[in-house]
Amino acid sequence: MLYPDEGTSHSEGTLYLVFHVDGQRYALAARDVVEVLPMLEIKPVLAAPEYMKGVFCYRNTPVPVIDFCRLACGRDAIKVMSTRILIINYSCGQAINRRLGLIAEGVTETRKIDEEALRPVAVGDGSGFGHGKYFEDKHGAIHCLDSRRILPTEVHRALFSADSSLEVA
Repeated sequence: MLYPDEGTSHSEGTLYLVFHVDGQRYALAARDVVEVLPMLEIKPVLAAPEYMKGVFCYRNTPVPVIDFCRLACGRDAIKVMSTRILIINYSCGQAINRRLGLIAEGVTETRKIDEEALRPVAVGDGSGFGHGKYFEDKHGAIHCLDSRRILPTEVHRALFSADSSLEVA
């Protein structure tokens, strides 16, 4: 099987930030990533689900932080040098962009992916990180996540509905 040239330097394709969870590769379009931060002190939220690690102040705005590993595979992210907090623009189809922090492991590379090489994928009800597109190269598949739909519906409601409140411990 022939794979697209990974070493291309021409400007075709979209730049993605790649990270890893349990041997699987995931990616977010770089245009949706506001900043990549080292692990910071995060204030826990009272009675929050396990995947919600808490909130921290990003440029004078409280930002909820989700552990992507906990959400995706039921374990906390391993805290190593390549574990980062990705600050992303999150809209979930709303006109207002919100900031969301995602704790992700193995944040070590970016790569350009030709949009024509992406194939749609939807697992379950198609909400959350089960939705997006995938790309295959000689190292296997990369699941390219849609930042607007990265959270399952129930998680989005818990964080951003009008009646939800983030009470810091």
